[in-house]
Amino acid sequence: MPRSHDRSHFYKYVTANTAEKILESGQFLWSAPHLFNDPFDHQVTYKFPFTSAEIADKLCEVQERISFGEIEPEIVQQKPLGTLSLKLRNRELQDKEKDKVLSEFRKGADETASLLGDYQENVNNLLIEFLSHSRVFCVSETNENVVMWSHYSEQHRGAVIKLNCVDKVDDNLLIARPIKYAIEFPEYISLIDWVEEQFGLKIIDYEDLAFKLAYIKHRDWSYEREWRVHIPLMPNMPVGDGTSLFSKDPSVFGALYLGCRMPQSTQERLTTIARRRYPRMEIYQAVKSKTSFALNLEKIK
Repeated sequence: MPRSHDRSHFYKYVTANTAEKILESGQFLWSAPHLFNDPFDHQVTYKFPFTSAEIADKLCEVQERISFGEIEPEIVQQKPLGTLSLKLRNRELQDKEKDKVLSEFRKGADETASLLGDYQENVNNLLIEFLSHSRVFCVSETNENVVMWSHYSEQHRGAVIKLNCVDKVDDNLLIARPIKYAIEFPEYISLIDWVEEQFGLKIIDYEDLAFKLAYIKHRDWSYEREWRVHIPLMPNMPVGDGTSLFSKDPSVFGALYLGCRMPQSTQERLTTIARRRYPRMEIYQAVKSKTSFALNLEKIK
C-alpha cells in the first residue's frame, strides 16, 4: 500500500472498556459517517463559484473555440457537446451559417445554465450518498490533549493507544489523510474546468472531489489534530448497524497510555493484557502536572 504521508504513528482515544476489547482482540471499530457526533461531518456540500450567466458565456466561448478556432483541440473523452463541436469544425460554413450555429448554441447554453441549481443539488446529493456508504477510522496526532482525554477517553478514566505506521504489514494507516479545518464550505471546481469537462477536453476525478468532503470539518474541531482513513463499502453491501471491526497486526500497537483518573484495578487489568498480548508495547501512566494545565506521561516499568 503506497504511503500518503511520512508520519511514524498516530493515537486513538478510547474508553477503558473499549481499550480492553481492542487489546484482547487486536481489532478496532470503524464507523459509518451517520454515527459521528458532528452533524456536518460528511454532510458538507460544495459551493459553486460561478453563476448561470457565466456558465452560458463560457459554454459558448469553448464551443466556438472547438468549432472555429485556429487550433483543433484534443478530445480526451467522448461527450456529445465535444462531438457536435468537432463535426461543425469539419464543415466549411459561410459567415451567415456560422452566426446561425452560434445563435442556436447560445440558446442551448442559456437553457443548460438555467439548470445550475438543479445540477448543484444533484451533484452534492450524489457525493454525500457516496461518502455515507462507507466506514471511517479516526486518529489524532497527539496523545496529550486534555479536552480529548475528557471527551473520548471517559473523562480521563480511559486510555490512549499509540498506533505505529508499519510499512511491512501494509497497514491502512499508511493512507490516512489529515482533516482540513475551515469555516466556509469548499468551492467546486473552476468554471473553465467544469465547462471543458462537458466538452470532453478534460477529465474530472469526481471520486476525488467526494473524498475532499470527507476530510473537512469546522475550525472549532482543529484542537483534535485529526487524521482519518475512509473506506467505501461495495455498492451491494448493506450499511447494517453502521460499524465494522478491522484487525491490526500486533506490530502496529506501539504504546498504551492510562488515564490519570483510571481506577487501580483497571490499570492492572489493562497492563496485564497489554504485556501478555504485546510484549514490546510500552505502557505509560498519565499524571496531572503540578505546575501547568498539562499531563505528564510516566513510563510504567
